Amino acid sequence: NSDGELAVDAPYDNDGTLTLSGTAKLHLRQAITDDASELGTTVTLNQSTIYYEDDASQTVFTRINATTAFSYYNLVIDNSGAAVASAEAATTLDVDNDFTILTTDADFTSTSGNFKIGGSFINYGTFTHNSGTVTFDGTGTIFHHADTTLTFNVLTIDATGTITVVSS
Repeated sequence: NSDGELAVDAPYDNDGTLTLSGTAKLHLRQAITDDASELGTTVTLNQSTIYYEDDASQTVFTRINATTAFSYYNLVIDNSGAAVASAEAATTLDVDNDFTILTTDADFTSTSGNFKIGGSFINYGTFTHNSGTVTFDGTGTIFHHADTTLTFNVLTIDATGTITVVSS
């Protein structure tokens, strides 16, 4: 089923191929093994959504084989408690469509490198810029619905269409 969901409730360690078809959803509910393959030796995400959701801190990986960059289509941060989802340091985190910090408990620390978003940035939780650059390179909305101030270190709009900013 190309629109199905898979929840991984154990540490994720994939030394093979990860292919998500259609609008499939992958829920990573524990740590990802930091080895030579992180998410897999080959990663094809199509129009899928990856959820990082754990009550312990997680690394949001930006590379496969420790060197090859890849792009998420949709990326959702839905951790809880004192857990922080953090992007790999000094790399490019590339989200082709929407990036979402889903709940008020969710906490995300961006890469100290570049963070590219092709769709919308939807924030209900805490976003920490980590001295990196956030680039909007598509069309979308920056939606901030949290009790905290949303701060970007460097914000670049390199969009093909309109970027709308909404705060509530």
